[in-house]
Amino acid sequence: MGFLAEYDAIAAQGGDPAAIAGAQATLFNTMLDADPKGLFDELREHRPNLAVTPNMVVVTRFSDVEEVISRDECFSVQLYIPKMNRLSGPFVLAMDNTPDYTAFISILRLAFRRDDAPRLVTLAAQLADELVQEALPAGTLDLGRMAQLAPTRLVAQYYGVPGPDEPTLLRWADDIFQDVFHNTGDDPAITDKATVAGQQMCAFLDQQIADLRASFASGAPAPQTVIGRLVHMQNDPSTHLADDQIRSQLIGSITGTVDTTARAVLGTFQTLFEMPEQLAAAQKAAAANDDATLMAIIWEAMRFHPQNTIIPRLCVSAYTVAHGTDRAITIQPGTLVMAANFSAMFDRIELDAPEEFRPNRPSSNYIHFGYAQHRCLGEYIAQVQLRETVKRVLLLKGLHKVTSPDDPKVAYGNLPTAMSVTFEA
Repeated sequence: MGFLAEYDAIAAQGGDPAAIAGAQATLFNTMLDADPKGLFDELREHRPNLAVTPNMVVVTRFSDVEEVISRDECFSVQLYIPKMNRLSGPFVLAMDNTPDYTAFISILRLAFRRDDAPRLVTLAAQLADELVQEALPAGTLDLGRMAQLAPTRLVAQYYGVPGPDEPTLLRWADDIFQDVFHNTGDDPAITDKATVAGQQMCAFLDQQIADLRASFASGAPAPQTVIGRLVHMQNDPSTHLADDQIRSQLIGSITGTVDTTARAVLGTFQTLFEMPEQLAAAQKAAAANDDATLMAIIWEAMRFHPQNTIIPRLCVSAYTVAHGTDRAITIQPGTLVMAANFSAMFDRIELDAPEEFRPNRPSSNYIHFGYAQHRCLGEYIAQVQLRETVKRVLLLKGLHKVTSPDDPKVAYGNLPTAMSVTFEA
């Protein structure tokens, strides 16, 4: 029985409307965990814009997903505000299109500078090489560990935030990420871990900011790190962020960097190991140092196993999505809207032969890093680290995935949380 048949059967049984909605929401979330692609394929063809419950709508067609995430005045990011405020303070991800957002994002772009790209390529390659070198004697590489440690070490060196130690920094980032993006049921155990992580991370960053300011006062030059630039820019009223504002932007950026990059690396390899011909093409591109071809393969691989499957928004003003079509749906304020970017990237109306692996697709076919106002601030950093990390693994000879029927999975994309590979030592 498909999702819609089960979904309709719940309503057909009758009973308390609240109980019906709860059961239907549970079914939807279970399918989202177990088989997101199958779920979205069915919805796109039969009910592309579905009111799963009176308070939750999912949109699945490419044009409708873009419509939702580009209408900031109707579909707000304010659903992130309570958690972000509790953990770190306002972050640009949780800001709608306001003057504060414009000011914050402009200052952040001066700290995350695009002309750092050559330096980031060198750093990302070095960090990936170090992790591969550690694995060479054994001929086995824990890819899940590498995918987490590479961005964690980049945060330490480029952001200038090493944490008290590497495991603590990684724990902070993961605990906060899980609460903000995955704890949709507000599990108190996850919330409590994130709260502790937020408190500890705030205290650590407060001390770092104070130390940097004291260093500048003594005449020391500003380090070319993100935190160093932000603290140094406090000297200019036009680029001044208060200490707590610097802290909150850094926590949000770090949290979004570590887990998202790790999931993108694992998603890329999940696809490549499922498609041996594409794995061989990626290995050939890596060996030839053909970054353009390799990146095109990575983008397409991520389409099959993206680092996130939905982009949530909160409806704050009544709006009709897909107005004038047979799938039009009017969404009322207070409704959680799930813009299914994973589904959009398989929409046959927008993409040519979406079930085929085609690395030459136009960039507009991909919604890996969001869209419009809230497109990922650190996208270019993620691209560099993703490419360099994937490349170093592809260069290993005799590369094979260690398969197990018990490989653990994680919600929102059915990605592996662990993956190991073997190679010729």
